[in-house]
Amino acid sequence: MSIITNLRAERLIASIKAAGDSDPQAAARSLEKTRAPGPLGHPADHRRLASADNGETAGYVSVLTSLLDNRSLPAVAAGLCDGNQRTVAAVTAALSGARNYNPQLLLAMLDDPAMPKGPLVAAIAAQKGRLAAASC
Repeated sequence: MSIITNLRAERLIASIKAAGDSDPQAAARSLEKTRAPGPLGHPADHRRLASADNGETAGYVSVLTSLLDNRSLPAVAAGLCDGNQRTVAAVTAALSGARNYNPQLLLAMLDDPAMPKGPLVAAIAAQKGRLAAASC
């Protein structure tokens, strides 16, 4: 992850936060930039959430949700093990709201003893309509 991509990701989160409710079109444009092809920065850099306010947290959750896919899932889900409750809540919200990854992968994470079960089960419950029924 380069310094430039980190700065770009932080700038987009800041622009989503700054636009907020006052300019929903600007926030939507900033969020759309996160979906553009190419590296945006590591979506699982959870350090910013420790001191984020509500607007920044909402922007971060939006970015995480839009960038979450099968490849980034393990790195994003690692945020559930963070000691910061704001980080755990933001990652749980992103895992619950994202639709670009296979939710079956969350079930496999239940076997990891280091993974907190509460937030993981909450994300699985939010994705239950997308889970395939297990064959007997």
